[in-house]
Amino acid sequence: MDATRIELQNRFFLSAPHAGRKATIWALALFVAVGVATALALNRVVPLEEVDWREVARHARKQLTYDTWDLILFITVVLASLAQLVYIRRARRLERLILTDTGIRYQSALPKGLRFLRPEWSANWNDVTKARFRKKKGVRGPGSIELALVTYRGEEYKLRPYLWVEPAAIESQSSWQALRQTQSVKPSDLHRTILNSPVVQFAGVRLPRVELDSNWDKVAFPYSLETNRRALVALALCAALMVYGLTDFVINEETYASRPPYSSFALLGVIVALIAGRRLRGGDVPHAERVGLAIVLGATFGAVLYPGLLRINQLTDRVGLQTYLYQLQRDGSLATLQAGPPDLIFPRYADYWSSFSVGSLHEFRLRRGGLGFYQIDMAPINEAMRKYFRNQP
Repeated sequence: MDATRIELQNRFFLSAPHAGRKATIWALALFVAVGVATALALNRVVPLEEVDWREVARHARKQLTYDTWDLILFITVVLASLAQLVYIRRARRLERLILTDTGIRYQSALPKGLRFLRPEWSANWNDVTKARFRKKKGVRGPGSIELALVTYRGEEYKLRPYLWVEPAAIESQSSWQALRQTQSVKPSDLHRTILNSPVVQFAGVRLPRVELDSNWDKVAFPYSLETNRRALVALALCAALMVYGLTDFVINEETYASRPPYSSFALLGVIVALIAGRRLRGGDVPHAERVGLAIVLGATFGAVLYPGLLRINQLTDRVGLQTYLYQLQRDGSLATLQAGPPDLIFPRYADYWSSFSVGSLHEFRLRRGGLGFYQIDMAPINEAMRKYFRNQP
């Protein structure tokens, strides 16, 4: 270690480009997946090859130029978002903590016009009369330990020793490796980890006195869900349910003939969340992570019940699709002429049904599966609507 000058960088922003690339890839993949799913769903009514993309572009331009201030706001938001990404991935790498024999200096990552948000500071070792460790609120793990330097003038400068490292020590690590290294610090090793940090090692011999907090073992640490078997199973279930729900929602052309039982979806989701929370508690998952993961799993399960119950009802049907006769009513609904199935209404396609005269008869294919509710085959209806919209001027 150079005792004359040491230039330290934030360990997490050293690996920020790796994290940024991964996050960007996953965000783009999710965006594409959602876009494809939406396009496939819309394709049931209006085929993509029949979309007038020039008309879509013209409408978009009209909407953006309708109000000049809306356009300016839109451009500002886009540029601000891009600037934020650039700042996170690039500018923060300019942040430095410089240690010399005479003092310590923090170099802000912000340009001069914005440094009031994160100001630079410096202090001479001879001016420091007290240095003490604190627990930073709202932060977990070894990065939560804050070192406060107090000068004889009453000035106080704060930094977190664990975050500052020499670039050569971590430059080759990915963000994942840096995170794992942080998680590997045990509460019993916290005292040693902080004292062995470059900041404390360098400053320790130059400070008149250091007051150490005695409550090291009470510091909360970051928790890695994948290190716990039950948490990992819950994460895998969430991922599997999401993939199934999205896939089945797109490919299944049958839907509920009447209003779906949303209250049942919510109730079962709450029950799954409670069960998951209890199971995760038995696996020693911390409270915050346990509650969050249980809520996500319960919400995912409740949402997946929408396509899931349709599929179960279909698989447990022993009769198959049956044709039923309906009569168009004045309010646009379709009343069943046979006992059993519910009346139908298609509020999104009122224009299509208005092309028929009141009292006209229509056939629909429905099934009543093992779960006892009716679901309707939308394939022939979507095909009829395609033909209708295709012939519209």
